[in-house]
Amino acid sequence: MKKQTTLFTLLTLGLLAMVAVRAMTFLDGPARPDEALVENRPIEVREKGYVSSKTCESCHPHEHATWHSSYHRTMTQVATPEAVIGDFDGKLRSCRGKDYRLGRDGDDFWVEITEPGKKPEKQDIVMTTGSHHMQAYWFASGDRRKVGLIPWVYLNLENNKRWVEEYATFLHDPQALPHYRAEGKWNKFCRQCHATGVQPFQEKMDTRLAELGIACEACHGPAEEHVRFYGDPARRYSRHLGEEAGDTTPIINPARVPPKKASQVCGQCHSILETLLDEHKKELEGGFTYRPGKDLAETRLVISSEDMDTREKKTAILKKMGRNFIDDRYWADGMIRIAGREYNGLVDSPCYKHDDPERTLTCMSCHTMHKREGSAESINKWRDDQLGEGMRSNRACLQCHEELGEKLAGHTHHLAGSSGSLCYNCHMPHTTYGLLKGIRSHTISVPSVQESLQTGRPNACNACHLDKTLQWSAGHLQDWYGIKAPELKPEEKSIAASILWILRGDAGQRALMAWAMGWEPAQEISRTDWMAPFLAPLMQQDPYPAVRYIAQHSLRTIPGFRGIEYDYMAHPNQRLAILGEIHDRWRRGKVQPASRKGALLIDASGNLAQNVWQALLQARNNRRVNLEE
Repeated sequence: MKKQTTLFTLLTLGLLAMVAVRAMTFLDGPARPDEALVENRPIEVREKGYVSSKTCESCHPHEHATWHSSYHRTMTQVATPEAVIGDFDGKLRSCRGKDYRLGRDGDDFWVEITEPGKKPEKQDIVMTTGSHHMQAYWFASGDRRKVGLIPWVYLNLENNKRWVEEYATFLHDPQALPHYRAEGKWNKFCRQCHATGVQPFQEKMDTRLAELGIACEACHGPAEEHVRFYGDPARRYSRHLGEEAGDTTPIINPARVPPKKASQVCGQCHSILETLLDEHKKELEGGFTYRPGKDLAETRLVISSEDMDTREKKTAILKKMGRNFIDDRYWADGMIRIAGREYNGLVDSPCYKHDDPERTLTCMSCHTMHKREGSAESINKWRDDQLGEGMRSNRACLQCHEELGEKLAGHTHHLAGSSGSLCYNCHMPHTTYGLLKGIRSHTISVPSVQESLQTGRPNACNACHLDKTLQWSAGHLQDWYGIKAPELKPEEKSIAASILWILRGDAGQRALMAWAMGWEPAQEISRTDWMAPFLAPLMQQDPYPAVRYIAQHSLRTIPGFRGIEYDYMAHPNQRLAILGEIHDRWRRGKVQPASRKGALLIDASGNLAQNVWQALLQARNNRRVNLEE
């Protein structure tokens, strides 16, 4: 028996030594020797303790495999046939007075740009951004490692794979379109979160980085010391046996640090931050000095609702950051309203603010960066939002609020198992916007009609019960939870809130309500037989392409409209034809029951109350909306 144990130990040590040697080989020099020859884009280097995800794979194959399947990895890539999802078909596309031809020669991609009165310029496509919902492309500018953004994005959405102008993928003011070529944008801004271990060297535009995309060391920290420490087989074996190996290297596991520091690892990118002055000076050359496990506040400050809870504080922020800074990112009460900034929502939540570390809500309370070995969930479903097992259900909240699980229906006043008893739907409604859709707010909140009136933010009740008025929601909140009903205007008592927001709301409200009309739980509870004539004017005349896209996407989920032909980027005259077709199809259906027709602006004969409908449309809030997701 002793011989067998000794043999096993020797074999294990031998195997660990081989793994260690393999890992150590990545410590010297660049991971990709050919990078040193690249001059027309940012390059990967092995500096400042970074060793690359390939090194991590040697000892952590499962974690590496799940990360490799994630959209974090593919956030930024070299433009190779494996990375590019767009159809570089060589066709000519025009945008704001310039012609763009996107083509391919073998494994190389290029763009030919022609300006009026000038010869065509052919540039190499060198990098991509995104791979999930859409993909953008960066070309070599000819000025060192500075790259430029082509104004075309390839949508990678279900039933909608096509090229569109880049501005049309954002909820941006169409009267204030950006100037292209957008050269240097990635080198100055995008690289902060779309790559790992960046050294901008901005003055020389000599951008260097540890790895393109969000890689292992973005969350765990530079691993050089860690790899060298475990290059000793004896230490590897001690760790294998579960013994302490005396590891004091700076690498961290976010799951094993204090909860608030764990969430800061995500918050370094998923938030709106102000970089401290001294840090900003350092960052322009050598990159951010924050490392996972450290206190984010030492280098950057999160701009949260507490920073704008008085007029004086708001004025100070606007003076410092620009007059549209708050409107472009926050609701009027300081709640974050754009995607990709979920940490802002988290830190404003009572579930995060309390002092009990055992019950502190963190990003990893619900999300996991590595799919569990043996999980039955498909890799495609997992990587969509990287939720842990069971975290699409009430299990997410019952981890802490166990007592509510036993009296769920009594608490929610909805049937257990229904969408109305899913905690998320009431406390994390889809009031954040991004990626051409509504996204769950990450501020844990309570439904409030008063807040809807004060901020314009749809409340959870009316974002699901699309056929109900604000008065209906306020009454139920008062009866069930003692939340005082606010004073309401006549139309807020008689017309469905969704209709008020979709007809006379601003572009942000219109986008969220158009999305809600395609959301299955809202369709089930509100029915869809009345929605088409309210989506139609958005499709035909809304000046924001993103709103038109969302409206057509929702319309196509409604029975009778699934095959309708429509191009949201077509000329207004072409879009006009769709209005009549939608109304004709709708009139052939019936809206039931009669008791709710008044709130939906439909008379007893099943016709639209045109006078009120038109009046609301004429009262549309046309204020500038520019959501900076």
